[in-house]
Amino acid sequence: MPECVAPVEPPILIVDDDPVVCSLTRDALENQGFDVVEAGDGEEACGLCETYRPQLVVTDAVMPRMDGFALCRELRRRPESAFVPILMATGLDDVSSITEAYEAGATDFIAKPLNLLILGHRVRYMLRASRALDDIRKREQELATQSKRMAEYAHELERSNHALEQFAFAASHDLQEPLRMVASYCQLLQRRYKGRLDDKADEFIGFAVEGATRMQQLISDLLTYSQIGSAETRLVSFPAASAVEAAMTNLKSAIAGSGARFEVGPLPVVAADPHLLVGVFESLFSNAIKFSPRRARHRPNFGLA
Repeated sequence: MPECVAPVEPPILIVDDDPVVCSLTRDALENQGFDVVEAGDGEEACGLCETYRPQLVVTDAVMPRMDGFALCRELRRRPESAFVPILMATGLDDVSSITEAYEAGATDFIAKPLNLLILGHRVRYMLRASRALDDIRKREQELATQSKRMAEYAHELERSNHALEQFAFAASHDLQEPLRMVASYCQLLQRRYKGRLDDKADEFIGFAVEGATRMQQLISDLLTYSQIGSAETRLVSFPAASAVEAAMTNLKSAIAGSGARFEVGPLPVVAADPHLLVGVFESLFSNAIKFSPRRARHRPNFGLA
């Protein structure tokens, strides 16, 4: 069996031009289980950051070539180190340096001379906080990606719906006239020759009339669908009872032929497109006629007491 090797965490970078301070700080952090690398000033630290990608930087404020403030600004400018926690070591009574450290991008400061016990606790706390913030940023990115995908999907769905509505309108509009002609001639044949031909002929003509009527209803439903949500739809205050009456008038022949009987209770005034609302009731009544027993009584209350 191969030996399992624990993953090595990125090191902590110590930046100080005093080798004694670097050595003491390194020993203190290594005794607490951290890997450590050292740099003598900000410029050297920038190179080590590219190589090691440290999980935290402890830097002195005053150094030759590039001081701690310039180092903070440079690391914050780089995408790979923009969120690396930086602990600035400065005098506790040096308020201006503390303010400048925060403005340059330092995460926190620690007073000099360093209390190495407090340093260990501060480093652990900053690492826990940094990991929590990393998790939050990761989740925010995931949510942003999901939101973008959902927005793209919604836009594509809207385009598809619009194309489908246009197709439904064009198809239903173009089919209405020839179908109306077919239905009219079928009904004319039924009226003129009913009883004058044999029973099979009457049955076949009846099938043709029934099929043409169903097809007209389907085309009407398709046209109604194409108008839903279109710019032409206008909502007005309209009595639902008037829509019911109009639908029953349009279906008068079908209702009479089925022997169905409808009883409708009181209905409210609603905000709707009158034409579409009539179409909705026509569909409801047509289905009731088609799928209800001959003597069924349909009494909708539409949620009203």
